[in-house]
Amino acid sequence: MANWRTIQQLAVGALLLGCGAQGCGPAVHNEVAERARQWFHEPQGSGSSERIAYYRGILDRHPEALQAGVVFPDWGYGCLSNDDPAEAAHWTPFLETGLEYFLQTYRQPLSDKAEQLAAFLFGIASHQVADELWHSLSGLTEGLMQVLANSTFNGEFSRAHDTLDVGGDFALAHMNDLAFMLDKWTVPVDDVLAIYRMMDIDVARWRLNMCVTRQFYTMEAVKRFGLGLFPSYAARAPILTERIEDYFVGGLFSMATATSDCWYSLVEWFDRGDFSKKCLISDQHDRHHRHRRPGKRLSDYHGSLGGTPMQRFVEAQLAEHQEQMRAVANVTEHDGTLYLGVDPRRVSRPSHRGHSRQHVFGRKVSAHAGSGDECAELTTLYPKVKQLYTMQAYSGFGQAVAMGDFSGNGNTDVAISAPYYKPKDTTHGIGAVFVQRTRQPLRYSLFGSALTVVDLNADGIDDLVVGSSGYGETATGDRLGRIDVYLGRRGAGLPGTPDLTLTADQLALYTDSPWSRQRIGTHLFSADINNDGFNDLVIGAPYHSEFPFELHSGRVFGYLARQRQSSEGHLGPPDFVVVSPERLPFEWFGQSASAVHVQNTTLLLVYGFKVGKAAEYDGLEFTLWTDRAQLGSSIHVWDAATDNETVSIVLFGSPSERNPAMAMRVREPPASQPPERGWQAGGVRVIDPQRWMQVGASAEDGRLAGLLSTLRGSQSPGHFGRALASTPSEVWIGEPFSGIEEGRVYRWRPDFDRPQCFAMRNANGQARLGSVIEVAQRSGRESLVVGAPHDSQFARLTGSVLLMQK
Repeated sequence: MANWRTIQQLAVGALLLGCGAQGCGPAVHNEVAERARQWFHEPQGSGSSERIAYYRGILDRHPEALQAGVVFPDWGYGCLSNDDPAEAAHWTPFLETGLEYFLQTYRQPLSDKAEQLAAFLFGIASHQVADELWHSLSGLTEGLMQVLANSTFNGEFSRAHDTLDVGGDFALAHMNDLAFMLDKWTVPVDDVLAIYRMMDIDVARWRLNMCVTRQFYTMEAVKRFGLGLFPSYAARAPILTERIEDYFVGGLFSMATATSDCWYSLVEWFDRGDFSKKCLISDQHDRHHRHRRPGKRLSDYHGSLGGTPMQRFVEAQLAEHQEQMRAVANVTEHDGTLYLGVDPRRVSRPSHRGHSRQHVFGRKVSAHAGSGDECAELTTLYPKVKQLYTMQAYSGFGQAVAMGDFSGNGNTDVAISAPYYKPKDTTHGIGAVFVQRTRQPLRYSLFGSALTVVDLNADGIDDLVVGSSGYGETATGDRLGRIDVYLGRRGAGLPGTPDLTLTADQLALYTDSPWSRQRIGTHLFSADINNDGFNDLVIGAPYHSEFPFELHSGRVFGYLARQRQSSEGHLGPPDFVVVSPERLPFEWFGQSASAVHVQNTTLLLVYGFKVGKAAEYDGLEFTLWTDRAQLGSSIHVWDAATDNETVSIVLFGSPSERNPAMAMRVREPPASQPPERGWQAGGVRVIDPQRWMQVGASAEDGRLAGLLSTLRGSQSPGHFGRALASTPSEVWIGEPFSGIEEGRVYRWRPDFDRPQCFAMRNANGQARLGSVIEVAQRSGRESLVVGAPHDSQFARLTGSVLLMQK
């Protein structure tokens, strides 16, 4: 049993001397592996189901070895001159050598020690796969870090690296409590040293033990203090809150699915010694020798940080919370295995209480409820409640919701997506859409990434459109995504298979774009473009790249409602294509879209993120010169009922906008450059589009033509305005990241003094209530549907949806 002074010296010496240089990301790597473990199974009766179940059992029995292996490859960065051995652990030759050693050393039935090494190697494979996507290695140009560097930090890769590697862990601490991460590790030191010897790499045992112990304390520090550091990193980049989970190259889901796929290959490695199925993208074009590695080294990225961001983090936390770090620790080595652990009962987590808050709208400042306890329960307004959910962890149930009358009988059906749902009877493909009164869920790869309701065949019955953003050979290929249209049938509802489809390959052919990178299925919208009374389909493709120098400039494709036969099979060429006049890289044109009819004119409203200097062009442009406000990243047209008529009001959401009324500096948990209050609080602008038709209408610098009211969020990072919906009499606004991602929703009318706040009491932790909102009125009944895709009361991050009626 190590005493406190030894522990303190280890923590201070290890964390202060080297953590920043290694980049650190124990929470991200553990989250990826945990999601992959949940999806690592095959249906009973399939050819390999028994073997997959066998190795899944090893991972389930030895999580302390799996989690140690998941973090291990970074062990030597910035620690006692072990950068090269750490670098070697990031690439396929180390994993191949590890499997060769395993097959030479251990025989069936496997001992506990052998199973621990197997779990440890599975963890290393997860780290390798995740790092390649996370760090945009092996020639990737659309990885999350590359996108963050170019969209937020003017191409400064080092700043993006700092924000993601360090801030990514803090984002996960903010997203969930990280309780699945154990307070103990098992590291097979003898086996690791033998693997390095087989590679002719000399590693000293004491150095390895010291540096791995440093990693363990880093993980413990992130678990206990990461939440308090989240603002200092998330305020720089909305991507940390908005896209860390679902971005298609380097988001948590993409890394977890790639890891799961790699593990299936590892089963062949373990069982047959067949190394032909590789895990890394670099393996496809780099047949390097065991003692060589690809040209770009991870240590080149990690070393560029100089250690200062995490140094400041650790220094501040140890200075303020030194007493809380006085854990009874156990660092022992027995039979060639290093055992590390702390007693969590002796280490409390710091409290991060919210500050007093204000709510601002209509240019008036008034006091506003600052916690979920001060918000009313939704049941006070909608007493009839049904909560829907799945029992599968990480399914994302409720990420998208759509409402329509798919049977033509006057009743409203609800379609709910779970894009990460993978039932145990499925071998390939993740994602499902659940429709009320439909027996079986609909499925495809990432099926349900987006939903919308249209009337594409103009028969007066609603049709359901589903996006599958993961449809394609690989997530890094040039063509990715699929659109499926299910035509509603009178009295019968939706069919089990789609009537009309559109793939990224087909779209590239239809639009004569052979060099483009098509990305569809992430954003779908419904709007009556030609004012004929039928809702048309608008496909937003913000990640579309026509040319390499226009990466993620975006496109919008439209399909008008007309008489169509289900036998057509394919959607065919789009009826119109809209291109941003600026065509800027990372503009993400098409992330949101809608249409409004003003004075016999249809105005198509499309969001595009500003990067660099704005260009002049004909047409209305609405711009806020506020840092990363994302004005219009949610757009909603409110058909508001007045005494005499129905008028169209446009709502522009800017969910990551700072609230200037809260921008006084206050005390935050210690960190470098704490943000001002109000960061990413969000806002909604209520606009009369009739003013847009006036000659010389101005729309720059916040002086939006026709501005009626400005509603603002009260919490950072609440993302007030992320979801928008309306009935003829009122507007509903989602604020999913408020209350440390518990989430809440607001109801607003023009005669309200301020928006009314509502919360959900029975959600478990960070549910993200209000991520999606849908409202419908049919047959005199009003229905409200609210999604909470991170609700964990039934399983971790499984999600839930509230169906409510008055």
